[in-house]
Amino acid sequence: MTVLNNNDIDDFLNRYPRWRVENNALKSEFNFVDFRQAMQFIEAMAHYADEIDHHPDWRNVYNRVEVTLTTYSKKSLTHLDLMLAGTMERQYEALKLAA
Repeated sequence: MTVLNNNDIDDFLNRYPRWRVENNALKSEFNFVDFRQAMQFIEAMAHYADEIDHHPDWRNVYNRVEVTLTTYSKKSLTHLDLMLAGTMERQYEALKLAA
């Protein structure tokens, strides 16, 4: 697993402006209609994270989910972080459209 270079990270951030980099981690916040929709997001992402064996740090408060992604074994960002973040973006958009 290779650590991402700045170009890879910048490309991702340009495509997904909701995300930011802090302390070698990707961070974002997702706001939903209600708690139930936030939990649908968490459940879907938990299954995907388990499939790729890369698990987020996250916090849920009512309709808001705060996410931090990093590859702890590398102490940096890797393609797994971008895969999970991109999938989170697509799931979030799908839930917004369904609401």
